[in-house]
Amino acid sequence: MMYLLGKNEVKLPNEYIENNQKWILWCYPGRPIKSEIYIHQLNPFKLDWPENPYQSCQYDLDSKLLIDFNRVDLETYQVR
Repeated sequence: MMYLLGKNEVKLPNEYIENNQKWILWCYPGRPIKSEIYIHQLNPFKLDWPENPYQSCQYDLDSKLLIDFNRVDLETYQVR
């Protein structure tokens, strides 16, 4: 679901911005799970939302780092 939301294929109602968001950035404490990184790297439906520079990213609130899923090596689970 986060894959589809990040690619703007599914919209969540938001009365404050009236669904006029230009981008979405997921922010959670801790690192993303491997399956989420994998699905973004695979991009099985070849979706793209060019206006969203964060479409394949998550901000780690604990370490205060932006993790780009395309730069994560799934074998070592390290950011390249």
